[in-house]
Amino acid sequence: MKEEDKVKQNQLVGSVSWGVNRTKIFFCLCQVYKRLGLDIIDVESHVREGWFSKMIIARNKNPTDFDLASLRSGINKVSKQLDFQSKCFAVPESARTSDNEANVVIVIQADNRTGLLAEILEVLDEFNVDIIDIKIFMDDKASSFALNLQVHIPIDEEGFFSDLQKIRQRLHGFRKQPGLENFNYLVHSSETFDFIEKIDYEREV
Repeated sequence: MKEEDKVKQNQLVGSVSWGVNRTKIFFCLCQVYKRLGLDIIDVESHVREGWFSKMIIARNKNPTDFDLASLRSGINKVSKQLDFQSKCFAVPESARTSDNEANVVIVIQADNRTGLLAEILEVLDEFNVDIIDIKIFMDDKASSFALNLQVHIPIDEEGFFSDLQKIRQRLHGFRKQPGLENFNYLVHSSETFDFIEKIDYEREV
């Protein structure tokens, strides 16, 4: 086992795959992870116009160090059989100490425009935002979209809620741009957003 391929017990490993979508791809990838004693803990999977991308992250549950080369071999075999591309990786243990949890949720609905996502992120970057999770939902004609951002903003007792209000004001400015009259947004702390989501589920029938 090469030193650079050594994965310790409970360390994270994963793969990214992409290509023309077809049946059994995810099933076959999961079989590889199961056979190697890797516990899948996160999956991102998308299909657009017949083209797919999948990211799988798993934890090494073997009692000893794991050889990343064995994951590469298994994933590459499936990739060759089903004609798609893949890359495997190990998550450095040092990366685990830098995790931030999302404390703000930003939801945006708007008509689509080339470069709009970059403009939105440019605004958020002013507030030292760390994007934890991002989901984009586009209609079939790519004419409108919905964006869900789970982000972390440094908490300062005096500035946190002030920053949220400033973000709302900056996002409101997009409505003044031509073609963005239907730009709608929501900015809340994660706790508030979770409370709002629970309201519908807790109503008595």
